[in-house]
Amino acid sequence: MKRNQQYYLNVNGKFKPFKQKNFLDSRDGFPFDKCFFAYSRKSMNRIRTAINEAMDRAEEYCNSKKIEVYPRYFLNVELEKIGNPPHVFTFKELENVLKKGDDKKRNTLVVDENGNFALVQNDAMSYPVRFEMFCSGNGYVGESIPQEEIEEYYGMALSGWLYYLKEREPVFVDYRMDSLTNEEKIKRIKKIIKSI
Repeated sequence: MKRNQQYYLNVNGKFKPFKQKNFLDSRDGFPFDKCFFAYSRKSMNRIRTAINEAMDRAEEYCNSKKIEVYPRYFLNVELEKIGNPPHVFTFKELENVLKKGDDKKRNTLVVDENGNFALVQNDAMSYPVRFEMFCSGNGYVGESIPQEEIEEYYGMALSGWLYYLKEREPVFVDYRMDSLTNEEKIKRIKKIIKSI
């Protein structure tokens, strides 16, 4: 593999070089019809682990033979939106997830591809909507989380979900992305979901 070259995992299980056509759009000209796709987070993690382990073994072999392998590889997994989920999350669902959270852990609030909230400790970037990581012991989750914070997160989650459904790409949310009311966002989300 060449230095500074981008590769994609081909349907035949081999890495193939890729050169984007448009500097501003990293996906322009990407050979989606020849790419290998994983259709669940579990299979994606299994594939990524297998690739990382194989690359680690290759790097160890190169090091044992005194073959230079710098710079080290970077494996990136991208989420691709296919269809629209029928579920629109509710304030109560968010409240339940946050109040049941363990404040002793570092958590990241995410919305999965089915429109469900979750608190995860790793792999947050593989979700359609993700928030900043909540440091442990700061009261961002658990029974003592203030109601106004839950309300703020709910508005932010709706903004992120609306963006994801419209733009078809994952989003990191750390502020309210629009000036719409929650009701207006829900109405727009439902309209997008019905359009498929």
